[in-house]
Amino acid sequence: MAGESRYRYLAQSLPQIVFETDLSGRITFANCDALRSFGYTKDDVPANLDIFQLMHGGDRVRARRQFRAAVAGHRIRPVEYAVQRSDGAAFSILVFARAVLRKGRCVGITGIAINLTDETHLLSTSRSFMAGVTRAQEEERKRIARELHDGTGQSLAALSLQIDATGRGAQQLSREMIERLQHLRARTDSILEGIRRFCLRLRPEVLEQLGFLPALELLAEELKNEAGIHTLVEASGLERQLPADTELALFRITQEALSNTRKHSGATAATVRVRFGRGTVRLTVSDNGNGFHVPRLLTEFTDLGKLGLRSMQERAHQLNGTLALKSDRGLGTTVVVHVRA
Repeated sequence: MAGESRYRYLAQSLPQIVFETDLSGRITFANCDALRSFGYTKDDVPANLDIFQLMHGGDRVRARRQFRAAVAGHRIRPVEYAVQRSDGAAFSILVFARAVLRKGRCVGITGIAINLTDETHLLSTSRSFMAGVTRAQEEERKRIARELHDGTGQSLAALSLQIDATGRGAQQLSREMIERLQHLRARTDSILEGIRRFCLRLRPEVLEQLGFLPALELLAEELKNEAGIHTLVEASGLERQLPADTELALFRITQEALSNTRKHSGATAATVRVRFGRGTVRLTVSDNGNGFHVPRLLTEFTDLGKLGLRSMQERAHQLNGTLALKSDRGLGTTVVVHVRA
């Protein structure tokens, strides 16, 4: 009895539907989430309620067939059913069930069910939240880039001109002083160029000014100039302009993938391929670097602190697309994104 009480306590704490039935299908136990999902309280559950009464439409026949199979000792796979609340509203659940054995004899069925409507709503809410966060990030990037360009950038440009004018206008300056001014001018111009590159990463205006493929070519050229990694951009299919949010997401994914190539891969070459299909776009970013072990779930990257890879996946999901990551030790890394556009 102590073991059964512990089981009931644990079952009540789970955020999924947990139930037990006798051999006729009558419900002998339902946890709090089961009652909530089906619209009952402890006080108004019908005394002889069975699981088949909860099924919607034609799924009752299928449920009875699966129930008999489980009672007979057959292993049954998870099954999705349409069910209904006490007020008649229908929703979907995924049921994992097995026989309850006591002294080697089946006495009923126990199982866990996932409310797919809740899961879908949670996923939709999560993606909506992430889309809002992404939009806020893009707006903040634009603001920072604008302030850097209009403030710090303009000030440095003015300083560079003043240094140049000082060097040209002073007749009595020593050669050493002139060389110092030239060095300061070169340092100022270098810092200004760095700010311009940083602004480009923050706010890819080239997407609006030149288009999607030229923006990718600028990323490739930047990687080649800064890290010496030979990078090509290849396009196939019928090229066309994509929706602005799609272009921005694919640009950011490419930017992150090439940044990882520069920082971690040890690669000497990389390739960005864009294939325009009928109503689809496939983006592939690959390198010939060291590669790494890819965990079974990309969500594990969050636990490892690799938020860039999770960000790439989220951007793909926001477009209702898919992202696949392929890598292995010594075999390089490939990121493949497929979206409808």
